[in-house]
Amino acid sequence: MRRQEPNLDLSVNATQKGLIMKKTSFIFLVKTTARRVFGCLLCSLFLSSFLQAQSIYRSQAEEFVQVYQKAVGLRLGYPTSINYKRFLSNNKAVEFGVGARGSSSWNMLSLSISLQQHFGTRSLLEAFDLPEVENFSWYVGGGVSGYVWTYNNGYNPSQYSRTSWGLQVMLGAEYKFEDFPLILVIDWAPRWFLGGGWYRGLGVGYGTLGIRYPLGES
Repeated sequence: MRRQEPNLDLSVNATQKGLIMKKTSFIFLVKTTARRVFGCLLCSLFLSSFLQAQSIYRSQAEEFVQVYQKAVGLRLGYPTSINYKRFLSNNKAVEFGVGARGSSSWNMLSLSISLQQHFGTRSLLEAFDLPEVENFSWYVGGGVSGYVWTYNNGYNPSQYSRTSWGLQVMLGAEYKFEDFPLILVIDWAPRWFLGGGWYRGLGVGYGTLGIRYPLGES
């Protein structure tokens, strides 16, 4: 009787499959470990950056020296507005504004209120080897606005609400003259229009160049 030879092909295929499975498992382990290590490094970098930014935030906030208590002013730009600003603490202020903007088809009247955090510039200027400037500061802030709309040139008022509202953020700087009662202001204030006015969505072309008259020294 003839003896049956073992099937070498099956043995080779089983060995290859085993090697492939081991290689796949090893690659999976390496990728998983790499992702975890990268995630830990990314979290560490984020935490370090956050703590550093928080430290810079605090130091520059402490550097700020309030040089006036309240002021009224005029902003030229989008929108053109009159405003009143008052400091609530050494480096935090609230600002109220009444503004207007329009075109040949619509006109808008706005009422706004925003909270602002002021920062000194000494360490920032030192970082760029620039001389220190007295009475100069920068600020960030945010707030809400309400809008009243009017339409012309065939616009159907029933299609567009006559009132709406929105959210705004701002980044700006201001300088107060030492021997003259005048404050120069420049800022960028993008806003998100909500509700049913003619304009909806994000508006980035909002910013002003303005002047203020201080009503009281700090």
